[in-house]
Amino acid sequence: MIHGFVDKEGKHVVNYKYEVGNCIESYTVKGEDTLPSISDIYDVSASWPEEELYELMGVNFEGLNMRGRLFLPDTMLEGQGHILVTPLDELRKKTLKEGE
Repeated sequence: MIHGFVDKEGKHVVNYKYEVGNCIESYTVKGEDTLPSISDIYDVSASWPEEELYELMGVNFEGLNMRGRLFLPDTMLEGQGHILVTPLDELRKKTLKEGE
């Protein structure tokens, strides 16, 4: 499993959890904007959350073969990662403006 969030200082936090035998090991990376992709090892179980973190938070994964947007329409936002820092009312205004 791969999870991510932005901490109170605005830094990215990405957490990896792996099953090793009967235990779950957890690794956390804080404050990095670019990480190596592990999709070549874990296939879709890594590529999907890596693409999600790229789209929603703007974390780049080196070596990740992006398939396009997962959730947000290409025309809705410039760049990536704006969903966490753009107030909802601004997103609504932008969406309405582009849909005119």
